[in-house]
Amino acid sequence: MLWGTFSWVAGGSLAVIEENMKAADCLNVTADHLHPYMVSVFPTGNGIFQQYNAVCHKVRIILEWF
Repeated sequence: MLWGTFSWVAGGSLAVIEENMKAADCLNVTADHLHPYMVSVFPTGNGIFQQYNAVCHKVRIILEWF
């Protein structure tokens, strides 16, 4: 599976996910890929995290980031 991020401002990095994502895996991808992207593209913090209701996106440790 490919995991990626994009916005109206710019595309972000892609991550290759080789197995089902668990909460800890999702947290690692969020920390390694999404967080740096959001900081660089939305330095004032006005970006919005939108997800497609994947179970790993809705766990508490992920939602606490936002």
